[in-house]
Amino acid sequence: MRAHAIRHLPLALATLTAFTSVTAHAQPATAAAPAPTAAAGPTAAHAAPKPMTMMSTVIPCTDLEKSTAFYTRGLGMTAARGANPREVVLGLPGGGPNLMLLKSDAGPTAPHRGPARVILNVPDIKALSTQLQAAGFALKGPIREIAQYRISVAELEDPDGNSFELIQRGG
Repeated sequence: MRAHAIRHLPLALATLTAFTSVTAHAQPATAAAPAPTAAAGPTAAHAAPKPMTMMSTVIPCTDLEKSTAFYTRGLGMTAARGANPREVVLGLPGGGPNLMLLKSDAGPTAPHRGPARVILNVPDIKALSTQLQAAGFALKGPIREIAQYRISVAELEDPDGNSFELIQRGG
């Protein structure tokens, strides 16, 4: 492990703790799987490795309070402080991977280094559009119905210009 990776290990562990806290509140409770027994056969003791899953996506921002309002009041996410004062961990209402706001000291003129687009699967795109408008945030255009794929699509940007696509299936 490189020296700079070791130096940032406490920060990564604190961030994981914040992630666990947010996702524990955002995910519905599920029953625990029964422990494998010797009677289950030789494969039970040698279970397949867990698959790789997405944990978090970092979203750069210049104003944590303004961005946190967009994600919590506008999109209905939960928020918890991250490992340091420059981050906020956001949990999605249905659980799953989280988003992490990371305050950039570079300012809005710095090159954009965030994801090209975050796509969220939403249960009711019209209700979410109304919620966003009530919180002072607008979609980039009208909700589009794409009959061929049976989806409704809307686009918006957060206060720092990060691009989002909202998709409702079966629309």
